[in-house]
Amino acid sequence: MKLELFTQKGRQSTHTPTISFSKTGAMRLNSSCLNNYFNKAQFVQLFHGEDVMAIKSAKETDPGAFKLTLSKKGNFATVGSKSFFKYYNIPVTKKSVSPNWNNYSKQLIINLKEEKPVKK
Repeated sequence: MKLELFTQKGRQSTHTPTISFSKTGAMRLNSSCLNNYFNKAQFVQLFHGEDVMAIKSAKETDPGAFKLTLSKKGNFATVGSKSFFKYYNIPVTKKSVSPNWNNYSKQLIINLKEEKPVKK
């Protein structure tokens, strides 16, 4: 029987763009999400549609711009989006989702009904 030596220490990072939601209404975008879609963005705009929401890079002066707060290590960013969820009466639960990129509108689309686990 052939055995393989496990050599990866610490937490495995995901290469799948992932957005995690906290119960407090904050969204966390992982490094893959940042690098693939929001490279050097400091602000984002949030959009709402039926059972979906979208995130798009923005300038500070754009209407409805939310600050994208980068972690000290730069491996994730947080958006304080509680007011967005409250305004649209969207129940927020702790979960992670795999968003889809819309190349035409340059928006990251999130299915708010998605409950399946994120692929790592």
